[in-house]
Amino acid sequence: MKFSLENPITRQRLGASALVLSCFIWSAGQPVQRSLQGIVLSLLHQLVTQDPTIADTVLTNIPTIQIERCNGDWSLIGLRTTIKSALEAANRPVYIFIDGLDKLGSAKGPETVLDFVDELSGIDNLKLCIPSRPSTLLSSTSREYYHYNFKT
Repeated sequence: MKFSLENPITRQRLGASALVLSCFIWSAGQPVQRSLQGIVLSLLHQLVTQDPTIADTVLTNIPTIQIERCNGDWSLIGLRTTIKSALEAANRPVYIFIDGLDKLGSAKGPETVLDFVDELSGIDNLKLCIPSRPSTLLSSTSREYYHYNFKT
């Protein structure tokens, strides 16, 4: 996944104005890095770093986030609300790549991320790519996602 994102052809096809966000979950990472909270913090940081005007919009719409100083200050509900507002404020295409669902720290981790994906699915300018090894959770879910099966 990382190779694909760093490939200049990928960037060219996504478009020069697109915001490209990614999160690679690593099993040796800290617990927060293997949680939905860590994923959302990382994506939100990338989003406002790539487009600071989004930060201005979010600060205006959700003034209470000005008191959030470190990752322990954020509630998951607050993070989810904030990133949704930030993504809706983006006036250009946003692509999110999340890799390593099987490395999440809890048994409910992948399901929690899929709930988060469902929340974001209504945002018009957003596309998500979440590769995964075949798993019983993803194959038995009642959710319908567009997917490809790759075999090597």
